[in-house]
Amino acid sequence: MNQNMSDTGMEQKTRDHWEKFEILSKGIAAILVTGGLSYYGIQNTTHLSETAEANRKALSESADANRKALSESAEANRKAQVFIETLNHRETAMSDMRSKMFDTLMQSYFRDESFFGAGKEIESRVAILETMGLNFHDVLHLKPLFVGLDSEINELIKVNGASRELNDRLNQQKTALRKAANRIKTAELLKIGDASGSFMQFDVHTSKSINLIDQGLPIVIHVREIMGDGIRLLILDSPDETPTDDEKGFTVSFFDMPLQDNSRIGELTYSITLENVELENQEAKITVVVLPRSYTYRNSLLFDEMLVDYMEKKEMRLGK
Repeated sequence: MNQNMSDTGMEQKTRDHWEKFEILSKGIAAILVTGGLSYYGIQNTTHLSETAEANRKALSESADANRKALSESAEANRKAQVFIETLNHRETAMSDMRSKMFDTLMQSYFRDESFFGAGKEIESRVAILETMGLNFHDVLHLKPLFVGLDSEINELIKVNGASRELNDRLNQQKTALRKAANRIKTAELLKIGDASGSFMQFDVHTSKSINLIDQGLPIVIHVREIMGDGIRLLILDSPDETPTDDEKGFTVSFFDMPLQDNSRIGELTYSITLENVELENQEAKITVVVLPRSYTYRNSLLFDEMLVDYMEKKEMRLGK
């Protein structure tokens, strides 16, 4: 019986230990679960907070970048607008200045319409013609003014009783007039070259032809006559063509300008200018100019408007 009681007591003690262990295990498990959940919650909250902060920072940076881009775009547009306005103002100022310059030069050139009796005034008119040619050569056809002044000089030279000194001065002005025309032609040739045009110089002789077909131009130039103030030319279709005596051709003078005095064959626009004449040897030097396909005569300041404005002002001054 004592043995049974002893066994029962042992079993009771063992049961008590397991119950305590179970209770302790449950407590520890509860603590661990609670701690794990708390830790997970803290970590998740931290991660969410970091993610939200990263998103907020990204949005802020994107907004800053957009504001910067918009600001740069607005500044670029402002600069472009200022640039355009500046160009417009400059173009208006240049047009006004050139119009006033043209008006002043025209008044100076025609200030005395009577017959000129002094070589000194012709010097001024030569200078005015050159100034007009260098500033308005792309829109103003100056050949009639050059030819007219050259004729006046020739008439003055022929006047009976003109002094030798005056004739020498007039001859000098005749040479100066040709040099002025050459400087204008040179300026035009440079402009043509810059615009993808081209030009070639040739020495020519009376009754001889120049075959430009080999140069890529569909023309043959025949020299009919070489004169003191110009040359007479014919344009032939082929080098085998023989010109007839009744074909007079056309005259090229020292005052022909490539931008104004030109001809057209198909899509080819070309001009022939005279550089020099050696009358005794019946030789001359000419320049054949090929203008670019994009060439248009009125490509700058409108000469018609300037001329109308000048005539209106002149009538107002005369009280008409």
